Amino acid sequence: YNYLMSLDKNAILVTHGDNDTFPLWYIQEVEEVRLDTRIMNTSLLGTDWYIDQMRRKTYDSDPVIFSLERKDYLYGKNEFPEVVDRINRPITLKEAITLFKDPRVKINRYGEQIDYIAQHKLRLPVNIENVKKYGIVSEDDYDKIVDTVYLDLPQEKSSVSKTELMILDMLSNYNWDRPIYFVSQGGDLDIGIRD
Repeated sequence: YNYLMSLDKNAILVTHGDNDTFPLWYIQEVEEVRLDTRIMNTSLLGTDWYIDQMRRKTYDSDPVIFSLERKDYLYGKNEFPEVVDRINRPITLKEAITLFKDPRVKINRYGEQIDYIAQHKLRLPVNIENVKKYGIVSEDDYDKIVDTVYLDLPQEKSSVSKTELMILDMLSNYNWDRPIYFVSQGGDLDIGIRD
């Protein structure tokens, strides 16, 4: 109850594992508390059926916006796409996902054309106007708003999990119009989001 009541309207709450998630699902399903809030469990986000659920409106919660097509995340597809620095500068998450989906820029691995993330250093531009408009940052902290959030994948990381891919995809479409909270600094996400 305290977790949900501390969230701003129409929030996405990213959880990890059963213990973080099941009490929240219970209180929504049975007690009908904060039906505007979307609970997103990273332990399930690597499965196609769960991604499909996130793409639908649930109760009063808007769908999560992903740009990857279903064929890109079906079981057995893009389970651990590689991270290959093909661009010599940090790129936006939007650029990373656009290149990921582009059939003209695949790389060949073992005779197969595969999708990949084209840079370890990713940028998430901040829509400062929406941050203020939707109350994502309190007015007292407006002077602390940055124009870009940097997500640096660890340099030794040669691939991302499907869960990490979907979080990156969600963030690539993020317009700073609904708050996103993480229960445990990213849980099993190793995409530079902890900092």
